[in-house]
Amino acid sequence: MTLHLFNPSHDEALAANSPYYYPSTIARRLQTEWGLLPVLWAQPGDCVLVDEDTLQTLSDQADSCGSVWAEKLSAVRLLTLRQLTPRLWQQITHIVPWGWDPLQRHRLRKAGAPENLLPSDDELAHIHQRRRRESPVCRQPQLVAQLRQMGIHAVGETRLVRSLDEVSQALASWQRVVCKSLWSCSGRGVFVIDGATTPSDTGRLRRLLREQGGVEVQKAYDRLLDFALEFSTDGSAVHYLGASAFETNASGGYAGDIVAPQAHIEQQICAALHTDEASLRRIIQTVGTEARHLLAHRYSGPFGIDMMAVGTPQGPALMPCIELNLRRTMGHVALNVAKLTLKREFLPPQLQNLWYFYT
Repeated sequence: MTLHLFNPSHDEALAANSPYYYPSTIARRLQTEWGLLPVLWAQPGDCVLVDEDTLQTLSDQADSCGSVWAEKLSAVRLLTLRQLTPRLWQQITHIVPWGWDPLQRHRLRKAGAPENLLPSDDELAHIHQRRRRESPVCRQPQLVAQLRQMGIHAVGETRLVRSLDEVSQALASWQRVVCKSLWSCSGRGVFVIDGATTPSDTGRLRRLLREQGGVEVQKAYDRLLDFALEFSTDGSAVHYLGASAFETNASGGYAGDIVAPQAHIEQQICAALHTDEASLRRIIQTVGTEARHLLAHRYSGPFGIDMMAVGTPQGPALMPCIELNLRRTMGHVALNVAKLTLKREFLPPQLQNLWYFYT
């Protein structure tokens, strides 16, 4: 039996890198409102860990859920922390959070979780290291070179800068750049500098350099399509689960995934890149192989790689590694939802507006 849990504080908890971190207000609110998300991917007989407020919300909305959701809900067991007894722990063989971090390990350890179900210090250190943007920055040139050798038009001019002078050098080379916090997620901590830095830009850069030791600076392109490739790994083999496409707002922040048949998502990607299905398969295989080399024996679980189709003077191009997420992503969830239903009304009210449904 597997215990699932949704911990939206994962990214900020990794940045804090402390078992005693206290989640932000928005993370605690999402924990309550979206705590039932694991029901979408849990198998019959599994358990889903939720808080008391989530259970109350479920009770209040018992009559408003569609049949598909009701069937999924009835197949799992909802638990709170205080219901995790020693007898129950003996029946649990795996723990699958949204993502592992020191806070969740500490929380579950206090609740009685056996050590063999929790990640080691080395595993957490690897997740922490790979989550920082240094990892995608270091790997992207290699991935771009491999794709170009295969005839794929790939770009990805990115630098990890440690000073304001290095930011100025990047601007001199590229004129327009995207600056990203090393711990940004979902488009937060991202801003564009066009031509020259403003006093506001300089202030943000100074703070990021002081607090995080560096900033990712990326050549800015015209955005054509945001998408991701979703995978899982058992620590050895990497399994491709599907592609996801998502909407962003004007500042590049995440706005929601598109729930649609997989064939439609792949058609979107091919159209944006002006490529064919065979080339998309080569991209998927190359990215998956690179991920296996990067993660082998260091991480097991779901992960996603954010990408972008962009416009260049030579035509559409692929940016193959915007972000590496060593956790479940909303793209994974969109794949789960698409397998269940393409109708918004079959989900409970608090989850209906998380995605854009294909019609």
